[in-house]
Amino acid sequence: MPISRSAPPRRFARTVACMTVALATPPVMAETRDDSRRMLGQLNVMVHRATASACMLNAGIAVEDEAEDIARATHVFNKKLGLLNDGHVRPEVVDIVSSWRPVDAALTDILAGGPTDASLATVLESQAALEDATIHLEDVIGSEFNATSRISEAQILLIDLAERQLNFAHTMKLKACLIGSGGGDPAVTDELLEMMTFYEASLTVMRDGSPDYDLHPLAMPQMKEVLDEAITGWDALRPMLEKIATDGNATDDELLAIRDSTQTQVFAMNTLLMLYLGNTILRWPDPETSMMSKTEE
Repeated sequence: MPISRSAPPRRFARTVACMTVALATPPVMAETRDDSRRMLGQLNVMVHRATASACMLNAGIAVEDEAEDIARATHVFNKKLGLLNDGHVRPEVVDIVSSWRPVDAALTDILAGGPTDASLATVLESQAALEDATIHLEDVIGSEFNATSRISEAQILLIDLAERQLNFAHTMKLKACLIGSGGGDPAVTDELLEMMTFYEASLTVMRDGSPDYDLHPLAMPQMKEVLDEAITGWDALRPMLEKIATDGNATDDELLAIRDSTQTQVFAMNTLLMLYLGNTILRWPDPETSMMSKTEE
């Protein structure tokens, strides 16, 4: 039975809004708000990563690789979730645990017994509540914490953009999978096209800078090289996504090509994120859960 699900609008609206308002800096159990952004950021990336992989696995695309991605994403999410309480049980963390439980169970079922529409539907239906719970924790902790940031707002914006581009790359993969496997409705197609527009505009801002946001063109050669490769890859991916949005379906070969191309974008955004972090005085993430891990490539 085809699965038709629309992405939760709250997360997407919040992402677009980050381009026009001051960024929130939600800290968790960490020394500063800058460090703690990575923890909540990784939670969101892992949710998007696992959901997109579950759809591709359900469609029979790159089954072994997608199963490995699901296993890695759930491991990282569970590990980070265990670090969210700073000496006491936050009710907001309880909400995240409650929202994550059906997602985790459905993903475990997918890995144990093979993909089913029912398990994928559970993941998609629970994702909105999970993201809402994570956003709420960001808001609550952000209002409690008044530490001085160690980096500029412009640097925070670049880091935030790279992280959000990661989520968009995973989500575009999910939307294409839903449409291509017969589960897309007009809302899914509209969301894919809107994400494509934002993703491309963000690539341009990351490369060329923007006086509106006090961002300068990239100066570090390694960053520029990675971003140029990402833009070249995007020039190849964009027409694939446009075709699937227009046709409303796709062959397995077309879905596999989209899957591989979005993975290239994910790797590029991972690399940029690590370069942005390394170019500040932020600590590097835990090597085991770093977004540069092999299975995130």
